[in-house]
Amino acid sequence: MKKDGWTCHVGCDAQVTTLCPCSKEISEYGAHNQRGSVSIQVGLFEQASLPDDIKAALLHIIESNASAPLYPVLKRPDEKKVTEEAYENPRFVEDITRLIAIELYEQPWIKSFQVECRNEESIHQHDAYAKCSYQKTCRAILQVFYFHIFIHSIPQS
Repeated sequence: MKKDGWTCHVGCDAQVTTLCPCSKEISEYGAHNQRGSVSIQVGLFEQASLPDDIKAALLHIIESNASAPLYPVLKRPDEKKVTEEAYENPRFVEDITRLIAIELYEQPWIKSFQVECRNEESIHQHDAYAKCSYQKTCRAILQVFYFHIFIHSIPQS
C-alpha cells in the first residue's frame, strides 16, 4: 500500500485463462485459449470498513471473472476440468475488464479503480488489450466510466 494524499492505493496482478467466444461460436470442434494478464489498482476510502485481506479479495474478483483460473501444474483429470470450465465461460478481454469493473464498482470501500487485461493470443499475431478506469467524485451523481479497447501488434520474426 502507498499513501497518496488522502487516498490509499492497493494493486493486484494475476494470470488467468481465457477462451475466445468467437472461435467457440464458429468451430464444431472446440475453441482457442489464451493466457491473460489482469492488473487492478484501487483507491480506498479512508474511513471505509475494509476486507480482512484486500489482496485476496482482489485476486478472487480477478479469477472469478476470467474463463478459468491459471494453475502452475495440473494432472490430466484436473486439466480436463479446467478446459471444460473455460469452454463454458468464454471471455474477450473487454468482457473480463467490464465484469471486474462492475464488481469493483459494487464494493463500498473502493473510491477509484483501474483495470487492465491483456491476452497473449494463441493463433493471432497480436495481443488483445482492454483498460477501464473509474473515479468516484464528491458528487455522488457525477460518476465517470471510460473504456478503451486496443489491439497491440506483435512484430513478425
